[in-house]
Amino acid sequence: MNKTYNFLNASPLWRAIKDNFGEIPMYLLFGIFGGIWGARLAKKRGGKTLDILQYSAGYFLFYAIIGVIVTVILDRTIF
Repeated sequence: MNKTYNFLNASPLWRAIKDNFGEIPMYLLFGIFGGIWGARLAKKRGGKTLDILQYSAGYFLFYAIIGVIVTVILDRTIF
C-alpha cells in the first residue's frame, strides 16, 4: 500500500468526510469548483442570469473534464 493512501485513511478529517458524504469523485469536486468560479466571473463582468448560468455550466464541464484527466493520471501513477 502507498504511504500517502494510508495517511489519508488515518486522517480523522478524511474519515469524517467519507462517513458523512461517502466517496466524492474528484471530477465532481473539480466541476463544482469550476461552476462556482464561472458564476462569480460572469457576475463580476456584469452578466445577467442566463450569462451567469452559461458561464457556470461551461466552467463546470471544463473543470470536470480536467478532473477526469487528473483522476486517471493519479490512478495510473499512484495507486
